[in-house]
Amino acid sequence: VKDIQRLLGFANYYRTFIPAFATLAAPLTRLLQKKVPFQWGEVEQRAFERIKDAFTKEPILQHPDPCRPFVVEADASDVAVGAVLLQARQDGGLLFPCAYHSRKLNSSERNYTIWEKE
Repeated sequence: VKDIQRLLGFANYYRTFIPAFATLAAPLTRLLQKKVPFQWGEVEQRAFERIKDAFTKEPILQHPDPCRPFVVEADASDVAVGAVLLQARQDGGLLFPCAYHSRKLNSSERNYTIWEKE
């Protein structure tokens, strides 16, 4: 349990750089709950590997330019909500991420409709 707490503590510091972090970390955060028996299975191993991979892959965040328009994209699942702040480069080409945000839903929020979640 302590190793998972350390991993999630480290990863949580960088969560704004990792898309859908709350969804990725959900199987591991579930193991930290008091009434959940600790069982490391395929789902937990896959979550661990995905978090590890997220630290080594693009997309790289760009610095936002307050003079240009932003685009916000939001998404929701059964366990978490997330958003990304995007902006086109000066040449007006592709959108690049400036920031990510995600969080796990509590038990009552999981009952919301998809429109309420987003």
